[in-house]
Amino acid sequence: MLGGRPHVVIGTVVWLITAVVTSSGGVDLSLIDVLLLLAPLVLVPIGLVVAGRTGSDRVEFLRLGAAALLVPALLAEPGGPAGVLALPWLAVAVVLAVTAALGWMARPDFRPAALARLASPVYLTVGAAWVVASRLELRPVGIGEPIVELTAVHFHFAGFVAALLAARTCEAATRRAPRWAAAGTILTIASPPIVAMGFTTGSAVFQIGGALLLSLGVWIIAGLTFAVVVPITPDAPARALLSLSALAVVVPMVLAVFWAAAQHVDVPALDIPAMARIHGTLNAFGFSLAGLLGWAAHDADVARRT
Repeated sequence: MLGGRPHVVIGTVVWLITAVVTSSGGVDLSLIDVLLLLAPLVLVPIGLVVAGRTGSDRVEFLRLGAAALLVPALLAEPGGPAGVLALPWLAVAVVLAVTAALGWMARPDFRPAALARLASPVYLTVGAAWVVASRLELRPVGIGEPIVELTAVHFHFAGFVAALLAARTCEAATRRAPRWAAAGTILTIASPPIVAMGFTTGSAVFQIGGALLLSLGVWIIAGLTFAVVVPITPDAPARALLSLSALAVVVPMVLAVFWAAAQHVDVPALDIPAMARIHGTLNAFGFSLAGLLGWAAHDADVARRT
């Protein structure tokens, strides 16, 4: 499904080696660090294939090099050198966002799927900027770690990946369920800034409301994927991966809503390390990775049939 994309394979190998060495105690990275690295090394390269925004081999390997520099950036002590190592990834994200914005301005399209395709690289830029802030040990709007790094993680996953999956699902489901497709997509792309405001301000309205809106958005997208997209997808691996993606996001988002609510009212919720293990890993591998691989397999099957 990703044949001819060596940068995807290399990025995956780099991430796997980093994860294995971390789990064996060879390097001092947290689970949040490892999940963050999954995005630039694996998910973004696959996502760009799914979005149809791949470049030449030279460009792809430059992007991979920038992503790989995040490994030593996260291993280094926070400060100037670590921030400098993270800057190339921010540059990659900015180029992707500017390119997408210029393309959209040349032919403005206010349909939900088009807006989601635009939001995806824009949110990637926000996530990359927060990675730099985290490595420089900055305290944007007065907040510190682990919220700075968690904001970076969320804009890579709930921003870049979720917006892209929403765009693809909306494009496929609009004819059969136009209102649901539009609602799910708009909720998914409108929610990340609200969630971020909740993280950074501690406002109950933004924190709980943002979590609820984002959950509703991705649940609608997941439901459309399972009920509309999967039945019309002839390729068995694509169907399996898209089904896994749709089912995997249900429980993690329930946990997210309870965690957000627990910051303001007395309800049961997991702590941040447990949220990383359960909410983070299920969203990263189930919803995000399986979803992107499902669409990549779908597109490869379509290409074979045409």
